[in-house]
Amino acid sequence: MAVGVVAGDAIAGEASAGTLRYLLVAPAGRTRLLLVKYASVLTFCLVATFVVAASALAVGALLFPVGRSRPSPGPGSASARGWRGQG
Repeated sequence: MAVGVVAGDAIAGEASAGTLRYLLVAPAGRTRLLLVKYASVLTFCLVATFVVAASALAVGALLFPVGRSRPSPGPGSASARGWRGQG
C-alpha cells in the first residue's frame, strides 16, 4: 500500500505542488522524466523490501533465539509412542 502511495505521489505530488510544469518546460523531456521517476520508485521499493525483510529477521531472532536445537525423537522413543508407551 505504501509503495502505491509513493508511486502515485511521484507525479501527482509535483502536479499539485506546481513544480511539474517547470520540469516539463526544461529540455529534459517527458520520457526521461518518467524514466527517472520510475527508477526512483523502483529503488524505493527495493529498499523498503530490504528494510521489511531485515526488520522481520531481527524481530524473529529476538523472539525466537537461534541456537542449538535438540533433534526430534526417533520413531522408537517413548515420546513418539505416546504417554502410555503404546505404539
